[in-house]
Amino acid sequence: MELLYIVKALYNTLYFNFKAFPFKEAVRFPIVCGATICFGKIEKSKIHFRNGIAFKRMTVGMSEGSFRSGHKQRTYIHIGKNANLIIADKLDIPCGSVLNVNGCVEFGKGFMPNCFLTISCENHISIGSYCNIGWNVTIIDGDGHPLCCLQSPYKQINPSRPIMIGNNCWIAAHVTIMKGVSLSDHTTIPYGSIITKSCEIPNVIYGGNPNTIIKGNIARQDFYK
Repeated sequence: MELLYIVKALYNTLYFNFKAFPFKEAVRFPIVCGATICFGKIEKSKIHFRNGIAFKRMTVGMSEGSFRSGHKQRTYIHIGKNANLIIADKLDIPCGSVLNVNGCVEFGKGFMPNCFLTISCENHISIGSYCNIGWNVTIIDGDGHPLCCLQSPYKQINPSRPIMIGNNCWIAAHVTIMKGVSLSDHTTIPYGSIITKSCEIPNVIYGGNPNTIIKGNIARQDFYK
C-alpha cells in the first residue's frame, strides 16, 4: 500500500507540474502532490510564485490536518482559463480540500490552513500574510448559480464579488465567508460563523448573527511572541 501511495503521488506531481507550467519550469517541480487528488481543468501558466520557481513551493493533498482527520481524503484542484493563482512564498493545500480557481486568488506569506478547506473563486479572493484557517472553512465569492429577475430574464442579479482578508487573521473551524466580505488585519472569526458583512476595524473578534464586533482590542498571543 505504501508503494502504491508513492506511485500515485509521483504521477499526480508529474501531471500537475507539466499541465500547469512550461517545460523549463515544470522540471523544477514547484508543486508536490499527495496520492488522493482529483484534477479538474488545469490551464497552463496560471500559477505565479512571487519569489520565483523553486522545488516544492506548493504542496497539495499531503498535510492531514488536526488529529489526522484529513488522512487519505481526496483533494480537488481546478485552475480555469480565466484563473490567476498568486502565491507570495509557499502554499499548502491540505487533504480533503477544494481549490476551485476561475478568477484571481492571492495568498500571502505564512498561510496556514487546516484540512477540508474550500476556496471557490469566480472574481477575486485575497488572503493576507500569516493567516490561520481552521478545519472545514469555506471561502466563496459567488453564489454558485446565476439568478435572474423575471422582468429581465437575461440580467443576472447575483454577480460574484471580491473577498479581501487582511494579515494575521484567525478564522476558526466551520466558518463560511461569503462574497463581498472584507476583513481587516488581526480579525478573529469564531467557530461556526457565517460572515456576510465586512469589518474594517482591526484587532477584533467578529461574528454572530447578524455579524457584529463581539470584542475589540484583541489578537492571537502567538503573533506577539
